[in-house]
Amino acid sequence: MRDNVTTHSLHAPGVYSNFRNPEVVVATAIEYPDKKDIEVVNSFTVRLDHHSGIESIANGFGDAAELKGVPMRYSSHQN
Repeated sequence: MRDNVTTHSLHAPGVYSNFRNPEVVVATAIEYPDKKDIEVVNSFTVRLDHHSGIESIANGFGDAAELKGVPMRYSSHQN
């Protein structure tokens, strides 16, 4: 994560989990500095397999994609 970023707007990023080994778990798909002028809008994760995956969507928020092929969405509007 780059803490020197002060403004940024990210729209509709998608992160897919397709892990071959069941013990692989990622805490969050997207990390960004928690600052006033940074926003992540309509981000999502999708689980593509039956193994472990991503526990949250952005900065620890948003639900894990539990079901294969079913996207989980999250938006952070901080502005």
